[in-house]
Amino acid sequence: MEQQLFGTTNSGFPVYCFSMTDKEGITATVCNYGCRIIQLSTPDRTGFSRNIVLGYDQFPPYEADVKYAGAVVGRVANVIRNAKFELDGRVYKLTPNDPPHHLHGGAQSFSNTVWEVLERSECRIVFSHRFTDGADGYPGNLDVKVIYSLPGNGAFHIRYEAVSDQKTPISFTNHSYFNLDADFTRNITDHLIQIRADQYLELSEQALPTGVLASVADSRLDFRIPRTLEHIEDPALQSTRGYDHTFLLSGNGMRHVASAYSPYTGRRMQVYTDLPALQFYTSNYPEDLLFLHDGVPDRIHNAVCFETQYATDFVHHTSFPGKYLLPGERYSSETVYRFDTV
Repeated sequence: MEQQLFGTTNSGFPVYCFSMTDKEGITATVCNYGCRIIQLSTPDRTGFSRNIVLGYDQFPPYEADVKYAGAVVGRVANVIRNAKFELDGRVYKLTPNDPPHHLHGGAQSFSNTVWEVLERSECRIVFSHRFTDGADGYPGNLDVKVIYSLPGNGAFHIRYEAVSDQKTPISFTNHSYFNLDADFTRNITDHLIQIRADQYLELSEQALPTGVLASVADSRLDFRIPRTLEHIEDPALQSTRGYDHTFLLSGNGMRHVASAYSPYTGRRMQVYTDLPALQFYTSNYPEDLLFLHDGVPDRIHNAVCFETQYATDFVHHTSFPGKYLLPGERYSSETVYRFDTV
């Protein structure tokens, strides 16, 4: 595994990139700032390999990043309404980093932390960090490991492990943006998408879960049969400027839950997870004057995210699938992105 200095944080911490390549020609470059996936190169139908994840050539844009590009997200992914929750009779007030709400774990979140490298080998790396009791308002010292590997068969494997000394809500995910055309000047409306989910979380006009578990049937959110994103600007999606919805996945345990396919390059990505929900996001808010790899300007709908997680805002909705880690309990979860061509 290759290691290279990527930059230095404003606080003076060095940030390193680590690159690994499997026998199928998939190359992943990750860094210890937010456990971010910087590049992920996969072959197209002609065998030509190019990067398919949104990212930046230099480190400074990552420290200023509001897109969470390639980052691991936690303690709790997605939004927590009004930046507070009640647990066992006590109200915990969180950092309102998306006023008045709390987003993706807050200011001291997984995404904005320099992680320690616990171990690494040719195609596997283990990041670890302790998130202290009270950080961003959460209870408990939380010890987390993020393990990336390329085990073969076209798979990029993500494993999360955690233990806490107090009861605390958790929901970890990875916020990589994928463009299977490997061309971020192109939008992803012709990508063929499948999501194996019968229900999604209904949203209010403020794009917050209402508490209703809605059926995908006869809606723009029915991806049970693969279809393109040609209706991404439909009025029904106006409040979110595209797709930014939590799907409740069918089945239990490790299973195939979603896929994306580019007819332009023949690349296919299949998503497997043991988690109950998935946030499907179509990069609806481009950043002005933000340049991606190779100097490409950011633009709307240039990528898709498949964020496996627990249900958004589950701390306020007892009917939503969520996770409270108990003291001493050992948590683990796995998500796999598998790549091939069709």
